[in-house]
Amino acid sequence: MFNQDYINMVSEFNKNAADAAKRMGDFNQRTIEMFVGKQTEVANGCYEAGIKNFKLFSQVKDPKEFISLQSDLVRECSEKFVKNIRDNSDMLVAARDEFTKIVEENAQVVGDTLKKANAVAVQK
Repeated sequence: MFNQDYINMVSEFNKNAADAAKRMGDFNQRTIEMFVGKQTEVANGCYEAGIKNFKLFSQVKDPKEFISLQSDLVRECSEKFVKNIRDNSDMLVAARDEFTKIVEENAQVVGDTLKKANAVAVQK
């Protein structure tokens, strides 16, 4: 029926498949945590900017001072927004690179397993 080489090959293939699934699961979890953390940071920044803007509006009596402070706040928020875009871009590049590496390594494992399967089949 089945020889030991075939059984070993199937066992190795199953182990490799489980390892690959675990690596992808770990990758997905890290990526999601990274993006959720960043979006939480952005949401907190927006909330803080809103509170700061409200305080400015409620405390300033001179319209020129308010406009000046409002301009400073808009500049500060714009800088944070640009930083957020850069950070997200960097995170996407890092995620893409890690995903590519995982896929390439898994493709190599599948190729090696197919070569072994072919060798086992030829022995029969």
